[in-house]
Amino acid sequence: MRFGINLRGDLAKLDDAEIAARYEALVEEKEAYIQSLTLIEKSKLGYRLRTGLFGRGLLHARIFYQLQMLLIGVVGILNGQIPDIGAGCRAYLRECELKDVSDEIRRRIAARKAAMAT
Repeated sequence: MRFGINLRGDLAKLDDAEIAARYEALVEEKEAYIQSLTLIEKSKLGYRLRTGLFGRGLLHARIFYQLQMLLIGVVGILNGQIPDIGAGCRAYLRECELKDVSDEIRRRIAARKAAMAT
């Protein structure tokens, strides 16, 4: 699981079929993105640098992920670097969304196991 405050109530409202469909779509998008990368970018370090070496942060919600990417982009521009903001942001947001959906699936499995145990 993750460390942080879950603000993803939108995922909790989805039924099992919808969350499974979202997970499948995110995995397909990630696989297509990885196929479009060069060999060096496909390496673990290259992929992490491309999607952002930082984690999701303390607050887990899409708006906070977008704010974090905006701040990283501004810092990069101020340092004289011109980051590839578009592709990197989309990849980072997809990774965060995939982790959030995975966490929600794990939460549901744990809740069902606890309900069956009682």
